[in-house]
Amino acid sequence: MLLEHKAELVRWVVFVHHQETLLKKTKDRVEKRTLPVRIDNIKKDLKPETFNELFRKFKHLSEKEAKAVEKEVYKPAQKYIKKHYRKLPSPTAKQMDEFVKSGVISG
Repeated sequence: MLLEHKAELVRWVVFVHHQETLLKKTKDRVEKRTLPVRIDNIKKDLKPETFNELFRKFKHLSEKEAKAVEKEVYKPAQKYIKKHYRKLPSPTAKQMDEFVKSGVISG
């Protein structure tokens, strides 16, 4: 269950990267106004304090371990962005689960 949560957080980090990339490329005025708000909201949800709160339901995780989970989320996200982002900029939950488990993605 913890692995699925990590995979979903990795997916959201990739999604933020995708939104930032769209913001740089878009010429649409409406998107230029809405994308920064969306990006800020997601980044606010991905703050370090959120990890402690989110993983509080896993009673076996200490605060230190929650910080380790945060690192475990950002490393695969950066790896995914470097290797697979151009091919699949918005991965599905199933694809991200597979990537976090094995480091390989199909699709």
